[in-house]
Amino acid sequence: ASDDTKYMKFAMPTTPAVFDLDGDGFADLIVVGDLGGALYKWVVHDLGGDPINGTDASDDVNQPTWAFKRFFQAPVVTSGSDSYYQNFYMPAAAAMYNGKLWLAFGAGERRDLAGSLDENDRFYVVSDPDPLERASTPLATVTESDLVDATNSPSGVTLGSKRGYFIKATDGEKFVTASVIFDGKVITSSFFPTPSADPCAARGEAKAYVFGLLNGEGYFRDGSGNPMFAVSIGVGLPTDPKVSVGVGGKDNRVYIEKSGADLESLGQDDIPAGGQMLY
Repeated sequence: ASDDTKYMKFAMPTTPAVFDLDGDGFADLIVVGDLGGALYKWVVHDLGGDPINGTDASDDVNQPTWAFKRFFQAPVVTSGSDSYYQNFYMPAAAAMYNGKLWLAFGAGERRDLAGSLDENDRFYVVSDPDPLERASTPLATVTESDLVDATNSPSGVTLGSKRGYFIKATDGEKFVTASVIFDGKVITSSFFPTPSADPCAARGEAKAYVFGLLNGEGYFRDGSGNPMFAVSIGVGLPTDPKVSVGVGGKDNRVYIEKSGADLESLGQDDIPAGGQMLY
């Protein structure tokens, strides 16, 4: 392709996230990130062509009915001759709200860079008002300039015309697990590695992040009742958060296990009567 937004130049270690947007049992959208800070979307909702036996215009090896594009590009930080990228190792989570698809995904750069470079990992929440690429003019690739920096706003942000928001991790902190969206909240975990004199002992600090999908309001509270994005859940690398839904949508919890084998349990809101959970 001559369009640079369609080039895939970096490795993709993450599992692609596959979504059935209309609930018919068939995949509609595939989203995958790479080590270059890009998130790509591939729409497979419409009937694909048969390039071997078909004779229609859609029966082409390029699958013209399956739109493919670079949906998001994180900033690249350059220092001298070196470039540093946001690395996406984990699949995006997603939920539909008022016709928009909201994608939540975090970066996990493995190196802790010294100095004043703004290379800290981010967690992004980005809306897609055209998830099936039906607009006559495709939307441009989203960048951080289209988002609100919510790092210092745990009380929540107002998006206005912006497409979403992002939260910067502390220097050396990495988002290392898959994420889930439950009851209108994003749930994920991070890890901050620390050295240890005992090679057999668990080390590093794990954090659980829970915040509102639409505005980034922190779910936790400090001693004064102020919102916080995250709380420490102790030593050890965390696992992917798992949601447990109680009988009748009550007593719901999220569980996160750590490398020390201890289990963290976070209470979640009840599902309202008549409500439903997507993704």
